Amino acid sequence: MQMPQLTGTFWFNSENAAPFQLRYFGNTGNNFSTTPFWFGLAKIAPGQKLDTGGTRCFTFGGCYQRRLTRWYRNRESNLPAFLQGWDLRTKVGIEFTYNDFPINDGSPNFTTFA
Repeated sequence: MQMPQLTGTFWFNSENAAPFQLRYFGNTGNNFSTTPFWFGLAKIAPGQKLDTGGTRCFTFGGCYQRRLTRWYRNRESNLPAFLQGWDLRTKVGIEFTYNDFPINDGSPNFTTFA
C-alpha cells in the first residue's frame, strides 16, 4: 500500500490558519474468498474474487486552526520545565473520504441474513 499525501497551511496571521490535505491510497493485491464474510453491513457470499487493483480511494479536507499559546505564555514560568515552550493549537474541520473497493469485479453476491 502506498499513501502519498499533500498538505499545506495558509496562515492569516500568527494565530489563525487554514490547513488542507489531500491523500491518495494506492492499494494492490488480490485473493479469493472461500467463506462468507461481512463487509460493512453486508454479508458477502463465498466464491468471489477480492481484488484491490482497481480500488480508488482518496481523502481530502480542510479545517480552521487556532494557536492558543498567547493565552498561557505569561503564566508559563510557573509551570514545570518540561511543560514550558509548548505550542498548543486547536483544530476543527471536515474531511471527505472516497473508497471504491471492488468485490467480484464490482458485482458482489450478497447472502441473506440468517
